[in-house]
Amino acid sequence: MSQQDGWDAAAAPTPIGQDAPPHPDAAHNVAPQVLPGQSWMPAGPTPGAPRVLPFGLTSSDGTTALRMVARAFLPVLVVLTVLMAVLAQIVLPDGHGGSLADWLRTAVALMALSLGGRIVAHGTVDVGDAAAEVSAGVRLIPLTITLALLILTARASMRDERQRPSTGPAGLAARSVTTGLVAGLAMGAAALLGRTSSLYGLDLGGELGSMRGGMSLGAGALGTLLGTSVFVSLAAFVARTAAARSLPPLPGPAPSPTSDRAAELFWVVRALRTFAIGLLVAASLFLLVTLLYQAAVADDLDGNRPQQLAVLLALGLNGVLAIALGALAVPLALAASGYGESNPWLDMFDGSVGSAGGRSLTLLDYKPALLALLVTVLVTMGTAVRRSLHEPVPVAPGRAVQPAAVVGLGAGLLAALLLRVALDTSSSGSMVMAGDIGGSASASAGPSLLWAPLLGAAWAALVVWSVRFGPTLALSMPPRVARAVAGRRIHPEWAGALAGVADAPAGRRSAGLRAGLLAAAGLAVLCVVAAIAVAVVNAVVLTPQAAAEEYLDAMADGDVRGVLGSLRDAPGSDRGLLDPDVVASEDFTPISDVSVGEVDDSGDYATVQVSYSVGGDRVEDTIDLAVGEKRYGVLRTWQVSEDLPSVEVAPEEVLAAEIAGHRLSEGVHPALAGGYTVHAVHHALLTAQDSSFVVTTDEANGPTLNPTVKPEAVTGAKEAVRKRLVACAEATELPLSNCPFFQSLWSTPELTGMRLAITKTPEFSLEYDPYAGGLTISTVTDGEVRVTGTETTTYSFLEPDVRPYDEVLEFDVDGTVRGTGENFTVEFDEW
Repeated sequence: MSQQDGWDAAAAPTPIGQDAPPHPDAAHNVAPQVLPGQSWMPAGPTPGAPRVLPFGLTSSDGTTALRMVARAFLPVLVVLTVLMAVLAQIVLPDGHGGSLADWLRTAVALMALSLGGRIVAHGTVDVGDAAAEVSAGVRLIPLTITLALLILTARASMRDERQRPSTGPAGLAARSVTTGLVAGLAMGAAALLGRTSSLYGLDLGGELGSMRGGMSLGAGALGTLLGTSVFVSLAAFVARTAAARSLPPLPGPAPSPTSDRAAELFWVVRALRTFAIGLLVAASLFLLVTLLYQAAVADDLDGNRPQQLAVLLALGLNGVLAIALGALAVPLALAASGYGESNPWLDMFDGSVGSAGGRSLTLLDYKPALLALLVTVLVTMGTAVRRSLHEPVPVAPGRAVQPAAVVGLGAGLLAALLLRVALDTSSSGSMVMAGDIGGSASASAGPSLLWAPLLGAAWAALVVWSVRFGPTLALSMPPRVARAVAGRRIHPEWAGALAGVADAPAGRRSAGLRAGLLAAAGLAVLCVVAAIAVAVVNAVVLTPQAAAEEYLDAMADGDVRGVLGSLRDAPGSDRGLLDPDVVASEDFTPISDVSVGEVDDSGDYATVQVSYSVGGDRVEDTIDLAVGEKRYGVLRTWQVSEDLPSVEVAPEEVLAAEIAGHRLSEGVHPALAGGYTVHAVHHALLTAQDSSFVVTTDEANGPTLNPTVKPEAVTGAKEAVRKRLVACAEATELPLSNCPFFQSLWSTPELTGMRLAITKTPEFSLEYDPYAGGLTISTVTDGEVRVTGTETTTYSFLEPDVRPYDEVLEFDVDGTVRGTGENFTVEFDEW
């Protein structure tokens, strides 16, 4: 390998001052020094040296790679295992804290996820008459663990490269791939051995109702092997390349100058690295402030803190990268699809059913999020100033825009792929009366794979192009601001220009640009202050507790309009109990002494514990709320998501009910929480005591009227029955109409000169009959009537028989009394 290729450094000995001892293979791998004018001749193999393999590998590279992988992966495995053990003992119920095997399996699964693998579940499930084979997989890359693994791998690779320099690019790449393959095989084997059907004391098959086969859970071995191999190989290659370039060159001819294209690309990468670091720092600060805000102000992290803390630690880098992509206006893409089929019974209709859906969330969905673009612009300007002040004459950005776009496109696509969460499931089985059944479903969430590369390329090109104006921006800024943005590595020529003692190497001072920068800075500060004020108002003032208290205060004040305005779904046209006359009447007692307690906030929904008094009794209740539309686009609003309290009126079987002069029809009526007194509607025969009841926000209620016959109606009806009996007793001939006499005889005699005399007055009771619409007469004891007169019995072939008639007959007075007052009518039952 020639010095012009830059790999002389790879063959150099360990630099002076480096304490690492020479590796046993160093004597074999280090290329001999070539003096000017001499030709290089390969030396013969050293006795006892490791056997040389293709691509410059040696027989010891495998064991070295295994040792490097162990040093990089085992510390992470130990830390994750301990973390899982601690969390299991804190979070899981007694008896499910798990064992060392459970903690190791979980740690291996997390490491597999972080390197591109999947968590997979597979098994057989029987539910009733259905049996199915089920398979599911979830892919999520916790980049925090990924970063830890790759950093440790890179350190080990860099150390090995400095101790045993590679002979050239092919050998360096081969060593990197060897390290990746060793790591992949190790993680694949661990994932395969970590598959289990029992985890933390739970039988997965039993929990899912499995009757045969059971369920197994763990990381996918193939995906883990491939993902680990690729990730580790790339990390090792980058680290070895950086180590090789950092070694001092060997004595010999000077290397040829680097091409302009390579210099441009190197400058582009440095500029975009500055931009990326600035954006990630801003995203990290935003995430940190958000977490502190949620924990200290909004209390959204109350409860389940150990689980949430573990998730935040594992996915912290994911959150930072997602915020950074959001600041670039990359939309979040959500997609889901499903497919199912059944045969043979459903083939006649259409044996397969499929569906798919998706949604894209952008900064426009939440207007204050557009401030993220302002942050990105500020980071872009800071990058332009920083890169300009670090070099006397920066590389012409016009030529560098195209490679910048290419780098940005690749970075955007890679970031979107790393943040993608994917779920896929499939099942196949059989069911009685449906035959074979099957189905599959998949879902994914993450930055748009279309817009992430495009916007990444656009922003990268803009960042590099903005360096053109970096000198002018730096000169137009206040010197202290320019120095703070540039940091400590300001080029001496620029240091003098900023101090005003020397001319600037490039750019010019612009009073208009300075005024514009000051105005933009003021606007940015104003936006930040406004955003903080809005966040504080949303967290402290516009809270679920405040909305619930406002809702109940409106009820206490009888403010129907205010109550309805607090509801997400206001009732329709039925406003019977919400009528102002009802609310202002003495028949309604509003709630009082409203008190708001704890809140269970789950993001867009909340439940508030409340209490209030009704008629001297204390009531404990809850109010369910949901986030409503933004006020002015930024202020959060809460609306009561439950229905108004209600009063249920039973069908009018006997008496109708009224309140404040308003008759209540049967059904359910919306009402305010409080006490109600309902009266019976005027009835000619019936009356009822007033019904008082309490309605709360969580419990419906209604009136209960127990009707009784009015005393005056009972007296009048009994008198009407007696008068009717007296009228019947005054009759002198038969037949009688609407009279209870002679009903116990088989036939009525033929009497002349008949006289009737009631010798025993019957006793009876009266009850209201809603179907007859009157009072039912029920005989308690029969009466007796004496009948006298002359009876004539007629025969067909004999003379009529005439004789005196004197009998005492029993009779009852069963029947009905209708009418009111003086207009009572009595109807006796006829046999």
